[in-house]
Amino acid sequence: MRRIFPRLDIENKIMIPFMILSILPIIILGVVSYWNGYQMLYESRLALGETTLKQSTKYFSALDEQMQNGGLSWDDAKEKARRFWASDESGMQFILDREGEIVFGDSALGMETRKMLAGSDLRIVDEGQTRYLLEDCERWGWTVVFPIDRSLFPAELIEVQKYALLFMIIVLILSMQAIIFIAHNISKPIRHFAEVCKRIEGGESRRKIAMERGDEIGVLAKSFDAMIDRINDNTEELVGLITEKKVMEGRMAQADRLALAGSFAAGLAHEIRNPLAGLKVGVQAVQMRLGSIDDPDSAELLKHFIWEIDRIDRLVTNLLDFSKPRPTMPKATEIGALIRRTLALTITGAGARDIQTEVNIGTGADGRTLFAFADEGQAEQILINIATNAVESLQGRGLLKINAGRVRNEGCDWIRIVCRDNGCGIEPSVMERIFDPFFTTKPKGTGLGLAVAFKLAEENKGRIDIESKVDSSQKGTTVSIWLREYIPEHEEERGA
Repeated sequence: MRRIFPRLDIENKIMIPFMILSILPIIILGVVSYWNGYQMLYESRLALGETTLKQSTKYFSALDEQMQNGGLSWDDAKEKARRFWASDESGMQFILDREGEIVFGDSALGMETRKMLAGSDLRIVDEGQTRYLLEDCERWGWTVVFPIDRSLFPAELIEVQKYALLFMIIVLILSMQAIIFIAHNISKPIRHFAEVCKRIEGGESRRKIAMERGDEIGVLAKSFDAMIDRINDNTEELVGLITEKKVMEGRMAQADRLALAGSFAAGLAHEIRNPLAGLKVGVQAVQMRLGSIDDPDSAELLKHFIWEIDRIDRLVTNLLDFSKPRPTMPKATEIGALIRRTLALTITGAGARDIQTEVNIGTGADGRTLFAFADEGQAEQILINIATNAVESLQGRGLLKINAGRVRNEGCDWIRIVCRDNGCGIEPSVMERIFDPFFTTKPKGTGLGLAVAFKLAEENKGRIDIESKVDSSQKGTTVSIWLREYIPEHEEERGA
């Protein structure tokens, strides 16, 4: 069915009904006009035939009276009749005798038709497209015939009504042009609507109608644009909510993992620390007893024992800090001093290892020194752990940038410390696990540095964000530490 009737666009769907509605009245008018003209022509011919026959009959009656009164002979009457017939203006009637022979006039009728007409008792006889009006002259033995050929009417009607037909054709052409123009202007905004909808379906969600009209289509366009804006706003809000939900779910899962690992670490640390303390005291006692013996190798070995015991002790301390950190005591912590102390501890011998550092510290509210409201020891531990990881990723060569400044986010004032390195970066496959305790990609790592930093940041009502690239010209890792800003007047209000 579609092959026979192809799918029409909106312009044709508007134009075709209007064309039909325009052509139909013109056709009806033409048919009515033609029919009226036909009837009028027929009535005119019929009236002409009856009048002509009456005149002929009247003239023959007058000749009859003259012949009866002796004033006119038959031959003279016949000659007068011939002269009268020659003066007939219609030139259509003719006379037949009883045998069907033509007495006066001219006709191309066959003999059978003429005999039928001559012998008919009717005044009107129809034969095909011709109607014959008959008048019998009994005394003369003649039948006067007036033919009306209806097959000639169409040509005559066209000749009579040619100007009317020309006018209707002109009106029809102008109507078609007007309909095409109107259909185009009506369908143009609808086609624009369809095009915009296709583009929106293709992914251009910000596409708008942008149509300035004062009619209903203009109102529809404005409403459509407003709807698109609301959909986009709601979509962005929904995406934000989903993202926030995923972040919260990730943090909750991280907190659950930290709590579980913390419980395990606390028990393990206590079990290790007690015998470790006794082991260290014993080694130190042996070192003191052998102090008077000149044995450098034994002394070096005991020193190494004590160093390894201290390293294990530091690991146990990290486990305890991770499992059950000491109570947070937030106060005004100067960010500049915090960063300088961290660099002094983590970049020891940096010049020899070709690690460059860049530090940029902004100012707080009203241009004052930048302070964070956090536990100073815990904030320093967070920064040390982050900086240590950055230095290790540089592998002795590269650049470490630390920027600090105040940021307004989510209705709160924050201190944001950004630690950026151009080291090896973190693989995307392990990004979700970097804060898991005991997870590490380093051969000698413990997997507690970032876990402890993350937990301490949460204890100080802050957070840590990490971004990393491994396969680009800008590879490296960027760690953002968020701590609450210390504003004296705000803290006084809290204390009050």
